[in-house]
Amino acid sequence: MKVLFLDDEAWRHDSMDLMVRTTDSILHVYDTEEFTRALSRAPFDLVCFDHDLGLGETTGLQAAEQFVALKHPETLCLVHSWNPMGAEMIRRVLRAGGHRVAVLPFSTALIRFIEAL
Repeated sequence: MKVLFLDDEAWRHDSMDLMVRTTDSILHVYDTEEFTRALSRAPFDLVCFDHDLGLGETTGLQAAEQFVALKHPETLCLVHSWNPMGAEMIRRVLRAGGHRVAVLPFSTALIRFIEAL
């Protein structure tokens, strides 16, 4: 499975690397600029979105809007933000773009969800 993982927290990236199957390819990005560059490596089987991306002016919502513009509705999306309002805004944008979306705040439950795919 090819995964694009957007989050500004290094410990979450480390957790993904430690807990997700080694057969999975995870492309780690920390901000919307890296996310935009990573989209050139599409398609991905799973794209994971965080909303609050540190002190920057952009959020995971802008990343979701960019992703929807690519028109790859077959891609599964996972919103793992702990910000419930931000997560809901991302979910709505992705659903409106035709994506299947799960919302699950980052935890070991999220890792188990990815493992089950």
